[in-house]
Amino acid sequence: MRAMMLGAALVLAATTMAAKPAAASDESDVMAVVTDYDMALNKGDMAAAGKDCLEQLSIIDEFAVYHWQGSTALAGWASDYGAWAKANSVTPGLVSIGKPWHVEVTGAHAYAVIPVTYSYVKAGVKVVEDGSVWTFALEKTPAGWRIASWAWAEH
Repeated sequence: MRAMMLGAALVLAATTMAAKPAAASDESDVMAVVTDYDMALNKGDMAAAGKDCLEQLSIIDEFAVYHWQGSTALAGWASDYGAWAKANSVTPGLVSIGKPWHVEVTGAHAYAVIPVTYSYVKAGVKVVEDGSVWTFALEKTPAGWRIASWAWAEH
């Protein structure tokens, strides 16, 4: 009986510890990865961007094919973005991330919702799109936080 009560107490303690809110450092570490990823994409450095992601990445974005998944997701997305940009006379754009609306970390999983501004040139005219949202899910690995998936929503 004593062993059973001790076991129950350990389970309760572990559950309570797992439910504690994340440390501020976890939230800032998550945002550091998102910021690094954004900077790499803005430079067109897919190798650096890929280092911030899990191998089995999932992406949802506003141009065809709209969803990319697996070990070739980032490369497929980049290729399709390039084709879309060329077809629409759009220069490679820059994404500026704003102050996160929501960052939540639970154990080894994180969720971040971030307002963004997308700036580019279309057919010689500068365009600035405000009001889009970039949402991320991340997982903590032995190497640190990595992006598991992201979705873009245009205003």
